Amino acid sequence: MGSLLLLLFWTGGSFFVAHTAKNKGKSFVVWFCLSIFLDPIIAGLILSQV
Repeated sequence: MGSLLLLLFWTGGSFFVAHTAKNKGKSFVVWFCLSIFLDPIIAGLILSQV
C-alpha cells in the first residue's frame, strides 16, 4: 500500500511540474520525462549523503 501511494504521489508531482512548465511556455513532455527519471536519482544522491 505504501509503495503504491509513493508511486501515485511521484507521478502526480511529475504531472504538476510538467503542467506548470507548459503554462510558462516550456515543453510538457520534456519536463515530464525529466521529473519522472531525474527526481529519484537526485533524491537518492541527497539521501545517500545524510
